[in-house]
Amino acid sequence: MALSVLGLLANYKDAPVWIAEDEITARILHEGESWTIEGVVDKTFSIIAIAPGTVVSERGLEWELDHASLGLLTDTGISNVVRGTAKIQVHQGVAIGYLLA
Repeated sequence: MALSVLGLLANYKDAPVWIAEDEITARILHEGESWTIEGVVDKTFSIIAIAPGTVVSERGLEWELDHASLGLLTDTGISNVVRGTAKIQVHQGVAIGYLLA
């Protein structure tokens, strides 16, 4: 998906934005939103900041984050692994989470 489309979707705050394509489910998360992921142990999860100043927490993954700052479009949250019920929370900014099923 083109970054320009993600930028447009990131500005849409009236309802959750879900993207399903082949074996990937993605969700754009704004400040204060969370995503609980269940029933997909050992699947790959990635999160990417699509706004400056994004801060996230992740639980139930191989590498957990606690109020971690993600640089814009950096690879800090790439290729994590779901280890149980996972909860992703965006405290500041906007991020897109990808679940590879």
